[in-house]
Amino acid sequence: MVNDTTTTEIVRYISRDRGLAIESLIGKLGKLIAEEAREIPSWADERRLKAYVDPARCRILGGHSGDFLESVRVVTRDLGIQMRPLGGDLPIEFCLRLLLRELVCEREPLNHPQIDRLSDEQLDQYLWAPYSGNSITPESGQVLNLCGALKWYCQRMIGLVYSADVLLQANAVLPKNPIGESSGVEKATKRRGRHRNQGRRDAISNAIAKHGRDWRDRLSDVFIELDSNDVPLGDFQGREIDLGDGESTKILKWDDLDFAQGEQRRQIIDVLRKYAV
Repeated sequence: MVNDTTTTEIVRYISRDRGLAIESLIGKLGKLIAEEAREIPSWADERRLKAYVDPARCRILGGHSGDFLESVRVVTRDLGIQMRPLGGDLPIEFCLRLLLRELVCEREPLNHPQIDRLSDEQLDQYLWAPYSGNSITPESGQVLNLCGALKWYCQRMIGLVYSADVLLQANAVLPKNPIGESSGVEKATKRRGRHRNQGRRDAISNAIAKHGRDWRDRLSDVFIELDSNDVPLGDFQGREIDLGDGESTKILKWDDLDFAQGEQRRQIIDVLRKYAV
């Protein structure tokens, strides 16, 4: 049952392949998010995909086409399978109930403050559920903008897999990180004695500012704007992004940064944070 499944147990399970299966689903969700954004630009549009979750059943409703809805069902099912459904729950229902539980901020002592939960403003985009002031979370609610919520959940689980504290609990092996030890991204924040490109800084700050406090969840839009304005990549240029399965890609444009997951993505966000005002 979902209520008997802890986040640590899920992290332990998905750590067996270092989260690679979950990362592949993040890529699929990214494509679905882009498709939905093209067809239904407004976050508040009722046609946006949503899930209704209650103890009796879970329903996914909305979407701009039957094919789109089916594609989301398949990804949700596959995510439920990767998280190891227990107690006979169907993978889709198992996944949606865990997602609702995570969105209402179940407080499990994972001891890693680096993995942020959503702010109140972000929750407004993804959740409607009765407020819970303790560790017993609601069993009923609505997950809004389902594709975005699922991607956030996957990224958070990958972040937990990459967290040293959780890995110690899960007895997993910390995956290698092409950007990490080479400090390629970190050097961008530590170099001194260099003239700043104020135009580049202003362009990045403006692209981030358009999304307010939600900019971390709208990185795809930020990267698209920076590419369209031909903003220089700076120290990101030529770095490698790990795609999993031994494959990687060089960063040649801002949009390439959107392939980064886990620790690599956190490092990129840390660099971009200095441009957020």
